[in-house]
Order: sequence, then structure tokens, then C-alpha cells
Amino acid sequence: MLLLIPSLLLCGCRAPASVRGTQGETLSTALFDYSVPETEVLDSYPGVQLPEGHKLVRLWLVVKNTSTQHYTMFAQDFQVQWGEGPEDFGTCLAAVDDTMVPDSYALEPGMTHRDAMLVPVPRDCTALTLAYQEQLADGRAGTAYFLEVTL
Repeated sequence: MLLLIPSLLLCGCRAPASVRGTQGETLSTALFDYSVPETEVLDSYPGVQLPEGHKLVRLWLVVKNTSTQHYTMFAQDFQVQWGEGPEDFGTCLAAVDDTMVPDSYALEPGMTHRDAMLVPVPRDCTALTLAYQEQLADGRAGTAYFLEVTL
């Protein structure tokens, strides 16, 4: 998603490199707030095949548009990270019902969207990070946001 941060571009300020928070806290980007108020580990979920050696984590994602503009959000806007390895990350599974984050959704000014993200992670995983990376209008990366979640 392409994001424009007018106040940072006008004043010539640099965005901070990263912002960190923990489950239950709300992280505020230039255009929206997001939080994960609850998580749970599931044994199974209808319509989802779990890879061998993995468990299924459900993250309840809440996104609120704090700007005055309409945005289209995508399920892949948020990355889930669970380790230091080059393959220790992913995005949520495609929605199999209407409680899950859809591929895309409209986020009107002031609107809040709440859906579940289902993520298969290695069975021994005890913590996750839900990451979001802003993209500035000129294509450069803006602030990175990392929300730590304990399982």
C-alpha cells in the first residue's frame, strides 16, 4: 500500500526508523492505528490444512483509520515474523470465512475494522511479531512498526 505522509514531507523531518509495542497496545502509523487485543493457539480450523510440525495462531487485528481519507487495506499489509531465519515470516492465510481478514477491505475515515488473522507457525514458536512497513509517496520506506505478541 502506498502511503503519503504530508507532515513529514513538508517539514523535511525524517520518520523514526521503527516503533515497537506489545500485545494490547495500539501502534499509531501516519494514517491508521492498529492493535492485537487477543490471540489464541488453535488445534484446527474449518477449511484450513495445517502443515506438519506447525500450530495455528489466531490474531484478532483491529485497524482504525485516523486520517481524513479513504484507504483500501490488504491482508498482506501486515507481516508475521517468528524468528531470525530467512524463512521465519509470512502473512495470514487467505480467508475461508467472514470472520477472517479479507484479501482487501475499505477503510473509511474514522472507521474501525476487526478481523482474525490465521497464521501457521512452527509448533515450538512462543512469540510473534506483527510488522507493518510504511511506504512514502516517493517509494522510500517510512517507519516500520513491530507489535510483539506472546503465545
